[in-house]
Order: sequence, then structure tokens, then C-alpha cells
Amino acid sequence: MKSKTPLTEYASLAGHELFQLSFICKQIDGDIMGDERDLQARHVGSPDAPRITNRPFNTTASRFLGILQFCRSVDLYNWYCCQALRLALSSNPKPVLNIIRKKGGRVAKTILKADKMKRDVAAEVIREFLADRYKGDRMIREIIHLDLNVTQNPEVELICTCRNVLVHKRGHDEFGEIKEGIQKLGSKRAFIGAQWYPTGHMPIALDNRDYLVIDAAVGNWVVELMHQQIFAMDQNFAHVYKLPRKNWDSPSIGRKW
Repeated sequence: MKSKTPLTEYASLAGHELFQLSFICKQIDGDIMGDERDLQARHVGSPDAPRITNRPFNTTASRFLGILQFCRSVDLYNWYCCQALRLALSSNPKPVLNIIRKKGGRVAKTILKADKMKRDVAAEVIREFLADRYKGDRMIREIIHLDLNVTQNPEVELICTCRNVLVHKRGHDEFGEIKEGIQKLGSKRAFIGAQWYPTGHMPIALDNRDYLVIDAAVGNWVVELMHQQIFAMDQNFAHVYKLPRKNWDSPSIGRKW
């Protein structure tokens, strides 16, 4: 995310946290891999000594770093969607509500009910669908990406499905949700994908027991893709629906030795 590009407050906050998440997890993973390289170098210098490795620890740590990055990235994306829609409904509600009315569905019914009762329509939508984001994440995404036509990378819904399977089923694709999502995605990929990764990179896969393959590298890819997703959709959403933006300071983060 370019620090000199005007953003909404919520895209800026989400972007900063994603950057910090990526940096810290890379540092931890790098330290772990550095320790392993030191152990291997010691063995090369003393080939007759018993081989020492932290491989079981390394694998477990990488998995937890992956889960942390994966789940936190999706949670930040859902939080951004909720806050951006709230911002649109409070700062420039007319074009947003007009489109939702035309699309129909549950949200349109809420708008119609508010109109009949002469209540503030935007406030009613916020109360009904944004007050409890844990129940409304998918519906909020649908309003933004399908009804309001704000850009969404093809991989994002699959990533959201994976996050829910990780949280609620320990990554076990018991009911084939991830497998179906992978098949539905096919060869579709983000036009501008995750930074630092090759074009078309998409590491989401299941092992032979139908568990999601997850490690620090997979988690970092999700962080970078969600960073790009939030940046791109913020530019699109803010431009079309006239959301307030400005340049924000980028807090630095680092380590000293």
C-alpha cells in the first residue's frame, strides 16, 4: 500500500496492521529458520556427532504463524468492509441506498420498512446489519461487492471460507467447502496479486486427509493479498461513492540488535 495515496481512515488502519502482522511473523519465522541453519552448520563441522534438529517445533511454529496471519487478515478485511459501508451510509447515503433498493433482498426490505416508519434509513441499515459483524460478514461483503459493484479479487471468498474452516473445524474440510471453493475459483486470479509473489500464485490446497495446508508462507501470502484487496477496493469504493480520504502517516516498525 502506497503511503502517499489518499485512503479512508479504515483502509489506513487495516493496512498498517497488516504490514505489522507480516513484518513480525516474518521476523519470528526468520529467527526460527536461522536457528535451524545453525544446527545444520554445526553438524557439517562435526559429521560424526548426532544430528540435532528442531524440525517438529519448526513445523508446528510455522503452522501457528500461518493460522495467525490467515485468520487475522480475513478478520481485518471483514472489519474494513463493515466500516467502509458504515462510512458510505453516513457520509453519502443516497447513491448507496438507491442501488440497494433496486437490487432487492433483505437489505432492501429493511430500507422499505424504515421508509414506511419514517425512520433514518441509513441508521436502520447500520443497526440491522452492521451492529453484529459476526453474523453479517458475508452479507456485508455481498452488498459491497455484488450490489455496489466494488472490486473484489477472485480468491477472496475462498480465503474467507478457509478462515471459517480453520476457526471452527481446525482446518478440516469436513463438508467439502474448501474443495468446492477451489473448483469454483478455477484459473481466475487477481489482476494485481499479492506483493512479492509470482503472478497467479495461489497456494490454497488440501492434504490427503482433507485438511487445509497451512504454514507461515501460506499465511503471509494471505496477508499480502488482503493488503492489496483492501487498498484496491478502497480506491474504487471511495472514488465511486465519494468517501472521505486523506494521506495518512505510516508508522514504522523495526528491530535493533
